Amino acid sequence: MDGMSSAQSNFKDTIRGYILDIGGLLKEEIKDSRFDFGFRFLYPNERGRLMMVTQPKGKHYIEITLGTSLSPQHRQAFNALEQRDKVAFSKNLQKILFRSEIDYSYDFSQHYTIVLIDKIFIEDRTISINHLFQSIRRVYSSTMNVVFFIQEYFSETFDPSDFVLK
Repeated sequence: MDGMSSAQSNFKDTIRGYILDIGGLLKEEIKDSRFDFGFRFLYPNERGRLMMVTQPKGKHYIEITLGTSLSPQHRQAFNALEQRDKVAFSKNLQKILFRSEIDYSYDFSQHYTIVLIDKIFIEDRTISINHLFQSIRRVYSSTMNVVFFIQEYFSETFDPSDFVLK
């Protein structure tokens, strides 16, 4: 059990079960010394986005995260912008992210990534499936709002194939 207590193991199994119950498709268990446990899964189904649920080592919360990278075409379009347009793009993106009411980080200087993070604090060694589902939906929906914003900002037309997982 890699040093995991019985209660911690039960909590981990509960979270794994919740992911499956809400329609997530487990891809892998994360083995990383920074986490008590973690899972990567596709949501809302096999054609969904790759998300993570982790419990940072020694913390009394779990994090739900989803990262998105700009496509090569969008990176090129972003880099071609005038500096004032890059600032305007960043401000508009921050407004969308702020409205999502979850934590976020982004980097357009090197990796061109946006990561959205929600936390659920654990009470009495448990959380409800509804709380986990709402958090996953909030992160997923917020990510899709960001994707749509980027698509609209840099494209004249909407192409659903732009949203295929890479």
